[in-house]
Amino acid sequence: MKVRFIRPTKFGATDTVSDEDEQFAMWLVERGIAEYAKETHQDLGKIGGEASPSEQKTAFERLVEIVGNDLVEIFGDAGTGKSRLMGHIAVEAQDNGKKVLYLDDENSLPKSVMVKLKNYKYVGMKLDNIVGVVANLEKGFDLICLDSIGYPVLVNYVELSLREQLRAIQKMILLRAHLKDYAIRNNGLAIATNQPVSEYSIAELSREEKETAILEPFGGKGAFISKLLLRTEPIEKGEVTRIAIKTYKARDLPFDRKIAEFVITKEKTELRWE
Repeated sequence: MKVRFIRPTKFGATDTVSDEDEQFAMWLVERGIAEYAKETHQDLGKIGGEASPSEQKTAFERLVEIVGNDLVEIFGDAGTGKSRLMGHIAVEAQDNGKKVLYLDDENSLPKSVMVKLKNYKYVGMKLDNIVGVVANLEKGFDLICLDSIGYPVLVNYVELSLREQLRAIQKMILLRAHLKDYAIRNNGLAIATNQPVSEYSIAELSREEKETAILEPFGGKGAFISKLLLRTEPIEKGEVTRIAIKTYKARDLPFDRKIAEFVITKEKTELRWE
């Protein structure tokens, strides 16, 4: 008899059970600790480790489980892996049969990732042009990625008049609305990256308060159009870079909960879910 153990037992993850242990194996199956496995030599995964490839869920699938067909926004400081994370999610989804469109206005995506994407488009930094592109997307994409929703505004923000700044924020709101609507209408998912507000926004706080303050996403209350807001927080930088992915706004998850860790090395990127 061959069984796959769901929780740690005296056996390995998958084992052929001897006659004397068969009754014990059946007892485990009846209580949901193990399940019968097909007679096969393929690796069914390790207890407490990763599941087999057939059982692993992609980031796309996990995010859809959390938000359904909606908009996810990932924000964080420069250099905290937002574009690499977005590229990882996009390539993984594409490799698993999803139709992906990657819209880039930052040009931060590594060339090695860019060339893997079948539908990559650099849309420039003119906000009106980006709004027009997103408002007129063709149907049929499972995943729309916009990198980034805030960058085209931030690069020109200080030179804008107060009226122009307000108008730019309104256009960011419109971008989010278009992305959200597309995901809903096409039974897909939309993901956008963003930056946090300037540190000047917490200038009046004490030093102790500044050390623990979490900057909100750029764009004001419009960010809350996104059903899930995630932020990137560096854990370690070097030959191996580790970045925590934490909740900022999530309907069914607590604030500031770490849900995944994004690991970047010279050889690969990896998203490890909690």
